Amino acid sequence: MSIEAAVESRLADRIYSAMLRETTWQSFLDGLAATLPDGRSTLFYHDVDSGAGAWELTSGLSAEVVSGYASHYAKLNPWMPAASRRRIGVGVVAEQMLPRDQFVKTPFYNDFFRPMIGESAVGVTLARERGQSMLLSITTSRADPEENQEVADLLTRLAPHLRRAFRYADRRSAIAIEIGRSVCQMSELGVVVVDEVGRAINFGARARRWSKRVGS
Repeated sequence: MSIEAAVESRLADRIYSAMLRETTWQSFLDGLAATLPDGRSTLFYHDVDSGAGAWELTSGLSAEVVSGYASHYAKLNPWMPAASRRRIGVGVVAEQMLPRDQFVKTPFYNDFFRPMIGESAVGVTLARERGQSMLLSITTSRADPEENQEVADLLTRLAPHLRRAFRYADRRSAIAIEIGRSVCQMSELGVVVVDEVGRAINFGARARRWSKRVGS
């Protein structure tokens, strides 16, 4: 599957349309999912210290899968330790996080990922603060990392657009209501979303309480 320029342009347009509330973030995630065979996309959070995480905004994932991930499998996700250290804004294939021969031996793969989702994934870290990350991922039934790499590269090119959308949220609260409340604030994680120069643009519930204590 080749990523055409028109596909990339359409996805970028959907980011800005969602930012301006002309459409929803669901439209962007649906389009992103279609870039991989049997693709399912999610914008999510993970706390590498506690292991807590949640797939809050998704395309193609059932409520059962989303609930199961948040309640149990987030702590078992073997990709997250490396994802918490990788460069922000650079898309990667799953095999860069953990070799496949190790991944397929994990309970996460055998009990959850393979039966309910697929074989592999690509992802990008959009922001990170104190071990808490905001990430975008697409899962797929295609296990070949070389074929999946072009979609990882697409995420690298889309990441600046997403960061601009989040900076805009700092000035216009509409997107913060949709993304921040439905993702960040629905979690008790101490998430602080920051832009590319390190300015805080949204706070999770715990982070907000912390900021008030220290007078941020």
